[in-house]
Amino acid sequence: MKILIVTYDCKPGMRNTFLTAIQNEGIDQASRSEEGNLRYAYFSSISDNNKLLLLETWKDEDAFEKHCGSTHFKKLGEIKNKYVDKTTLEQYYK
Repeated sequence: MKILIVTYDCKPGMRNTFLTAIQNEGIDQASRSEEGNLRYAYFSSISDNNKLLLLETWKDEDAFEKHCGSTHFKKLGEIKNKYVDKTTLEQYYK
């Protein structure tokens, strides 16, 4: 099992716009419906209005690699370029 904790430091005032763009493009739903996806959920920070957290859990490395090659993953990268200053990624295996 592969677990990812992704923290997005959004441009000032852009967190909600970023999240809305993700939802409008169906990126969250497409990722959840992928084979091997066990969890894909966004959370807004209580203490920082510019932080957004994404928790992902994948069955295995192969499922995650397929996700990284998907059209919606690439679209997320385009959207991220507009609204995010910094992305921090932590990876864990179980």
